[in-house]
Amino acid sequence: MSSMDTATAVNREALEDFVEEALDSLVGLPEQLESYRVDSTKSEPIHAVFRAIHSMKGCAAFLELDAIRDFSHALENTLGAVRDGAISLKEDLERGIVDGFDLLDGMLRDVAAGHIDAELAPRQEQLLKRIRDIALTSPAKKAPDEVLCEELLTLAESASTGKKAEPEDWSNTVRVLVMDYISGKTASSEGESAEEPIGATPANFAESHCVCGDRDVSDLVTAIAKAFLAFEDGRHEEQTESALLASILALAGQAQEAGELDLAECFGNAANDLRMILDSPIDLDENLLSVIWEQLWPQLEKLKGPTAAEPKEKPPASSEEPPRRPAASSKQQSVKSRFVRVKEERLDEFLEHVSRLFITSELYKDVHSRMAETDQLVDLVDEIRQINSELQVESTVLQQGVMALRRVSISGLFSKFPRMARTLASNLGKQVTVHLSGEDTEIDKTLAEDLDAPLTHLIRNVVDHGIETPDERRARGVSETGNLRLSARLTKNHVRISVQDDGRGIDPNRLRQKAIEKGVISRSDSDALSDQEALNLIFHPGFSTAEKVSDVSGRGVGMDVVRTTLAEHDGQVTVESQVGVGTTLRLDIPIRQATLVIDGLMVSENDERFVIPFDNLREIAEISPMDFRSVHGRRAVTIRENVYDAIRLSEILDLPSASTSGRTKETAVLVHSKESTFCLLVDRVLGHRQVVVTDLKEVLPNADKMAGVAQLGGGRLALVLNVAELTKGILHP
Repeated sequence: MSSMDTATAVNREALEDFVEEALDSLVGLPEQLESYRVDSTKSEPIHAVFRAIHSMKGCAAFLELDAIRDFSHALENTLGAVRDGAISLKEDLERGIVDGFDLLDGMLRDVAAGHIDAELAPRQEQLLKRIRDIALTSPAKKAPDEVLCEELLTLAESASTGKKAEPEDWSNTVRVLVMDYISGKTASSEGESAEEPIGATPANFAESHCVCGDRDVSDLVTAIAKAFLAFEDGRHEEQTESALLASILALAGQAQEAGELDLAECFGNAANDLRMILDSPIDLDENLLSVIWEQLWPQLEKLKGPTAAEPKEKPPASSEEPPRRPAASSKQQSVKSRFVRVKEERLDEFLEHVSRLFITSELYKDVHSRMAETDQLVDLVDEIRQINSELQVESTVLQQGVMALRRVSISGLFSKFPRMARTLASNLGKQVTVHLSGEDTEIDKTLAEDLDAPLTHLIRNVVDHGIETPDERRARGVSETGNLRLSARLTKNHVRISVQDDGRGIDPNRLRQKAIEKGVISRSDSDALSDQEALNLIFHPGFSTAEKVSDVSGRGVGMDVVRTTLAEHDGQVTVESQVGVGTTLRLDIPIRQATLVIDGLMVSENDERFVIPFDNLREIAEISPMDFRSVHGRRAVTIRENVYDAIRLSEILDLPSASTSGRTKETAVLVHSKESTFCLLVDRVLGHRQVVVTDLKEVLPNADKMAGVAQLGGGRLALVLNVAELTKGILHP
């Protein structure tokens, strides 16, 4: 690979890492901004928001993403003014900044798609102007210089009303200058906030007394600081670069010996990044040096001893702060969309269990060789039994480990919905705040991908139908801004996702009337529906309460997609609503749909073996042929005073039936799904089995009544029953 190709590959990888991590950093910013607006006495949320945008600006500058750099820099100015108390964070300013986060999200995704803009688009410039205008009318206090700023703004506004273009341009220039002044005033007068320093310069450490554990490491820290100071003076010598790398590695070793593992890891990561840069065809320029320094200075700060002498005067802050870059350990978790993020400790556990499985295999080999050399097999049989027991335990743990590797945080699924909801609400003239909870919940990657479309439809439906306009909400006596809460949690057997709003709610009577108008049900059937049954009409194909078709709603397919997708995972969606209070939609999906191994009951029918998942099993019973009776032409049986349909498994599957004449008892398995419970008659119950299920859809796409196939010993196979599909066959033969 040529030097140019190598540099291109490095830059492409850096872009992908930046976009991935920048998108992640945007996810929680609206909530943190809201937290600060509600309680400005707690400063950490606004500092966290400022740091995220500041870091994004610096990295974008390093990667020459000019539009993102300029946009995030403008947001940083406003956030800095809020952080420093120069302006108040009111609701309209918060909405503008959050809209800015959404535009940044879109700009980052454009970069990921290969579209890199050098200049801001008109829409982005308009939003920044809107934010500046709101910010400048929200001062927290009026100092003399702020009064002067207000007078300048008044003058600028007067000039902008002229008919010529020049006054308008001058007006905009004044606005920008005043905004920059307000945002930078506190930082320039106070240096950097002692509570939340943005960064430290090498000069801060040139004469510092530093200790790691019980060892004085001042000479190493001083060597690092002097190397960076030499770079600042333009002295880029190979000897200086090598000395810097050696000093960082020595610090990492000292931290390791002192038991400061976090420090050792951070210094090690910085050394690795520096080594990678030195070994690459890229020159060690100011931007790359700032990346290394940003990793080092917070750790060097921790080494300063109690007698550390700080410089009397701090060097003036540069106009462009050095970019902040995450440590290399987080880079290992930065992945492209076609990969699954895997925690390092999970990989370690997985490898450990693979090693144990290998040891068990070696034990089997040893027993096999001894069996070939002896006639006394009793002890060896007992030993095999013990080894097999250990093998079963390790196989189970290994399987669980594999599935853990497939699990991903649901935050990746949730991350796009706040932006989508706010954008849609803005287009509809509404205001909405999105609250996320349970983002750390982990689900199977395939399930996460399949839930994207249903949740998209639900969020759009809530914003379009559930949340009212500000005027309507004001008339109802509630806040003009609606609330949408998206949460996830794991129960014992299910993943539960809830979409809740505090909007107008769903009126069952209106649904009944719409259903009659659209010919979905007759008036007599409508009158017979309970309120809950009427609410479930929203899932009927083609049903919509929208007055006209738009690009958002009116075609009646969204909620049907939700129900259909959930059914594919044997899940269900329920709706609860109260007029004037709000609506809650809950998605419940069995966790077992995301596993490869199931616990089941093995049964035999006509010499074939089948597995019934334990989740669908209710009871096993023996029934006398005399207990069967006919109900509406169907065979039924009474168990514990309840009447159930009774049908042979061979009849459902269209298999030849073995003769049942002469039997004094029939073996019955009471099974259930969300739609019904019925009695499944089989020849024999063979007992509990834990089996690995292989999907049949690729091989037999029409085998809906089978959830998969399980391999047994001796080359035998058992079909795993899909009880939900069997139930449909009974209810709708």
